[in-house]
Amino acid sequence: MGTKKNNVGRSILAGVLLLALMVATGGIMGMYQLTLIHIAIPIVIFIAAGSLSIALLGSPSTFRSADTDKSLFCRFWRWIFDSDSYALSAVAQFISAGVIVTLLFFLINFFARDKESLHSQKVRIERVYREKHYHTRRVGRRSYARGEPYYEHYIEVALPNNRRKPIHVSADDSRRLHKGDSVNVTLEKGGLGFTIFRKNSTDFYKTKKRKSRYRYEKI
Repeated sequence: MGTKKNNVGRSILAGVLLLALMVATGGIMGMYQLTLIHIAIPIVIFIAAGSLSIALLGSPSTFRSADTDKSLFCRFWRWIFDSDSYALSAVAQFISAGVIVTLLFFLINFFARDKESLHSQKVRIERVYREKHYHTRRVGRRSYARGEPYYEHYIEVALPNNRRKPIHVSADDSRRLHKGDSVNVTLEKGGLGFTIFRKNSTDFYKTKKRKSRYRYEKI
């Protein structure tokens, strides 16, 4: 009975951890879209954090031994996987630490931003495009299939330091906006020095031939 309870506990905790990592990864992707930063920087942070964290497991020989003098991380992963596989635990430790540290990096940069540096800047639209996605539909008790397609519309703008970033827009506005138009975005200095950008919380302006005003939802 105790073994069954342990297995249930492992499964539940493993599921929670997996869900948390998926949410955190989504958070990283979202924060990256709001940050003027070269993609290589978060990748290096992820790899460095993950690699350094593996040392917390101890040596492979200590990890596999029956000694009780093991690190907390060593005992945790051995229990989760119900295995003394060092490689499996090292991969889990690497991914978990990399995701957590990278997310913290973006969160600190965002929430510690200098709000006094907030200003609006006119930027040029470099591309107007759309991405095709699919709804999912349930076809069985535990199975899903790809459903009807739908499109999400974006404009790509040229930001300072030769960075280009996509901005989600409505279908109607994607038809009105064109390459070469100018729009306003909000820029702030991040807490770690990396600029935060967002579309203006109230208005967007098209300024190619004539000024016309479009209202967007707040973000």
